[in-house]
Amino acid sequence: MLKPIFMTARDIPDLWFQLVRAAVEQGREYVVTKGSTPTKRWELDFVSAQITHPGTRPLEPDIPPGIGIPNPVESGYAEKYLPYYMTDVSQPGEHYCYDDETEILTDQGWKLFKDLNRTEKVATLNPVTEQLEYQTPADYHSMDYSGKMYSIKSFHIDLKVTPGHSLYISQNKVAERYIPFSLIKIEDINNYRIKFKKDCIWSGRDHDFFNLPATEYQNPRYKGYGCERKIPMDLWLKFFGIWLAEGSLRRYKNRNVYFITITQYPGKERDKIAEVLKSIFSSVSIFGKDLIVADKQIYSYLEQFGKAGDKFIPKELMNLSRRQLKILFDWMYLGDGDKCNGDYVRYTTKSEFLANQVQELCLKIGLASNIRADSGVYRVYINKKNTPHILKDKNITVESYTGKVYCVKVSKYHTLYVRRNGTACWCGNTYGQDLAWQIEWIIAYYKKHGPGTKHCYMTVGRPESLRFYDDSADYAEEINISDRATGKTIIKRSIDNVFNKSMPGTTQCLRGIDTSVKYGKLHFSIHFRSWNLWNGLPANLCCLQMVKEYMAEQIGVEDGEMFITCLKLGLAESCFDIAKLRLYMDIKK
Repeated sequence: MLKPIFMTARDIPDLWFQLVRAAVEQGREYVVTKGSTPTKRWELDFVSAQITHPGTRPLEPDIPPGIGIPNPVESGYAEKYLPYYMTDVSQPGEHYCYDDETEILTDQGWKLFKDLNRTEKVATLNPVTEQLEYQTPADYHSMDYSGKMYSIKSFHIDLKVTPGHSLYISQNKVAERYIPFSLIKIEDINNYRIKFKKDCIWSGRDHDFFNLPATEYQNPRYKGYGCERKIPMDLWLKFFGIWLAEGSLRRYKNRNVYFITITQYPGKERDKIAEVLKSIFSSVSIFGKDLIVADKQIYSYLEQFGKAGDKFIPKELMNLSRRQLKILFDWMYLGDGDKCNGDYVRYTTKSEFLANQVQELCLKIGLASNIRADSGVYRVYINKKNTPHILKDKNITVESYTGKVYCVKVSKYHTLYVRRNGTACWCGNTYGQDLAWQIEWIIAYYKKHGPGTKHCYMTVGRPESLRFYDDSADYAEEINISDRATGKTIIKRSIDNVFNKSMPGTTQCLRGIDTSVKYGKLHFSIHFRSWNLWNGLPANLCCLQMVKEYMAEQIGVEDGEMFITCLKLGLAESCFDIAKLRLYMDIKK
């Protein structure tokens, strides 16, 4: 049977001391086999405690210097660690950043982190639906850094990140069996093959028509011409795609003639192009390898795209549906694409900006791509290998680095689409405990509805472990809830464990905080799944007490009591002898 312990303490140091004594005297001794060296642990099955005056200073347990035992919590730790709770930023010492050559995909295209101007939304991946979403960053990180960096390098992957950074990967466990993609710290990856993800599901919008802007004709003979025209979007994408690849403009000012030329050698491809041109223009002329049409209105629209080195895709087209983007890509490739060795195809352009857009286009239509600069042109290498693998021992090295490091934090998913030296993949971002928005929401709720409202609950933990499932557990895809009388299914609920199933050791110990306002005071009821008694429990209680004091002040009530429950609260072997010495010193005193 479990042995529950119930106690009342005046303040956090008092509770800590009582629990340390209980662990030494009553804790179950067992051996932890995780890691290379087994270690012992003394554990309390279940603890329920009330702290009547948790705000008493000092918050941290304070051991007199003469005893010769270090404090379990560094003096002032709570103040330094508090931003980790209050703002979701990394705690001191946590960098989790990219080097200064890493770029990030935004709704304004590819940008170096240092060039972000805070007007952009950044590309994130929903790990459940695999859909690309654009989010406004909740925070920006830029700092000077000198230390080691992990370099991950292959033809398909190029990353350079600080220690502790999370990678969005799938690991090979046994006999070519890969576990689902998830965020895993770089130090925690195993020695097997590691897959990265380079694609997504894109849900843009289908458009029936392209609205060609109006233009003016000076010649009175063409009065009434040049009004806004609607061209079927699929047809326009074919024309615009081949024009980006093989098109040019020519104007004879003295004759007021505006020519649009598509250059293509005779063959099946040119016949396809001619059919598209005939569907848009009144007549098509062929001179040698050139297909020529005359249309001032379309000419005027195309002028903005410049010459070969300046061409680009307008933003409104980049947000089309996957199906329509595939049409655009296919007709661009028809002109400037060619096949390479193996499974690769290649798109070549003089425009760096267009090459960047083609890479984004590939992402949205489900293709992997890398960009290489080559003698004044940009080559986009494209294939369908969306989950390339690397080997830890072969492709990951540790390098020294001195310079700026950067990252952004997104509140949902904590994934970013990044690239380095033209090579792109999904990866992780900087994030903390995901608690800040809940703190402010609860404050606003109590202020609006008054203290007589129901309790407000905060879930705590890093986002990949917020679902209350255990590590490595495998769950049924569906749960059917049946009517007891008829036996018929009345609710069918789908669940998954995509975040935690492949992430051993990452489930948070601090589960949640139930808040309530009673008798003019704000009280916290805190539940821990398990915790390190010597320093983890008091350190977190100190921070949560400061959070409670802040919230009480904002709500306009007094600071109240703390209630905690905890499963498997224990002392590690490294702390056990120190704990016994601490108790002995107290008894002797």
